[in-house]
Amino acid sequence: MKKYFNDKQINIMKEAVEDHRGSRKEPPRNLYGKILSDSDRDFNIEVLAKRQLATSLKNCPDLTTFDEHFENCYQYMLKRLNHSGNFNLWTNNPSLVEQRDRFEIDYLNKEFAKSVYQKEWNRISQDGTIDKLINYYEDY
Repeated sequence: MKKYFNDKQINIMKEAVEDHRGSRKEPPRNLYGKILSDSDRDFNIEVLAKRQLATSLKNCPDLTTFDEHFENCYQYMLKRLNHSGNFNLWTNNPSLVEQRDRFEIDYLNKEFAKSVYQKEWNRISQDGTIDKLINYYEDY
């Protein structure tokens, strides 16, 4: 690796990778971290419902009902809002800002969000995915 990059460049990329978590409250340490973090955003409520319900089912076996899992997921996401009431974007890319703003309108309407999660819950209940998530899949 040192053949292509110097130590400073390697450290900048290391920081960018370390800082790219979407749940991060403080800004990434460098511009590359901000770009990487924002590029990893997915402001799609259907995709989020699938991922969050799978994670909740896998990691919270004490929760047994849809309402419990939805509330777990919803409260987790609300913790990710910044002081302005938005989900963080570090670069303020106009396209991402537009996607985020549309997503927030849908997500912050709790009843709408719940209906999307309920649809995903019904799908995974009917096709056996819930059992697989709980008992077999290490990662979904």
